[in-house]
Amino acid sequence: MVANFFRYIKKNFPGSSERLVLVTPCIASYDVFLKAVLDNANDKLTLEVLFLGWMDLTTIVGNVTIGRPETFKSVKLNPNRIQTLHQHQQYPNPGQKVESTLLMKMILDKVLTSHPNFNIGVFIQPFSIKKESYLVVLLHIGILELDIKSQGQVIPVVGSIGFQNSIKGSWFVLLDPQRKEGTVVISSAEKLGFEKKQILKGGKLTTDAAAKHNCLSEKDALESFLSTLQAEKNESKFDKVAVFTPRKDRSFGVLLSALMHHNLLGEFFKIVHGFGSI
Repeated sequence: MVANFFRYIKKNFPGSSERLVLVTPCIASYDVFLKAVLDNANDKLTLEVLFLGWMDLTTIVGNVTIGRPETFKSVKLNPNRIQTLHQHQQYPNPGQKVESTLLMKMILDKVLTSHPNFNIGVFIQPFSIKKESYLVVLLHIGILELDIKSQGQVIPVVGSIGFQNSIKGSWFVLLDPQRKEGTVVISSAEKLGFEKKQILKGGKLTTDAAAKHNCLSEKDALESFLSTLQAEKNESKFDKVAVFTPRKDRSFGVLLSALMHHNLLGEFFKIVHGFGSI
């Protein structure tokens, strides 16, 4: 299927003077496509020859008023993703039947016509990071679960942040779980090192427990994390920073969500130039 797609591109855009940009509905759909491409080394090479980079419509639509990729939304694969984005824009005739790729073009047209100064180029992402000198940071995000009874759901939040880098630097902090409404799910707190007796009946952490573990508020912990990353980079001889999590799970998405909540995501991307999972 990937080979057929590339043949179609070569046939319909022969000898193009400018390299193309791959557009997907969301990050999840790009991930599926990339996995199929990586099954064949020749396909990966063809991808990088034909396309300058990639971008996704969900990120573009979600950041259209900001004008830069600062807010990311974690989404699952959804066959109605394009239609949902189309309706989100309050486009005329939302119920009309339109072929998906044409609908994607209509979404982009709406963004560009509604925001004449919108610079879509800043949303283009490379397929791989450049071969430069990187300070490699292995990041572990501990997850704390909060039971939000008023909403009838359990949400994951950052419970701890720790890392070790390629120059043997390390850092760790526990976060105070009282920073948000909700009842702490005790089993998740125990995994972070808290004892059951340190959790009050209402799901809150005792004052003594917070002091014992040197807990920080979510914002303080995130700001400390970013300043420590910047300091480690400054002290090293590396040009850039690449952050990796041990496994592909929800932890990095939870961290990004917390950074966005405190308006710190832009600062994160000033320091970190590449991220992924091992």
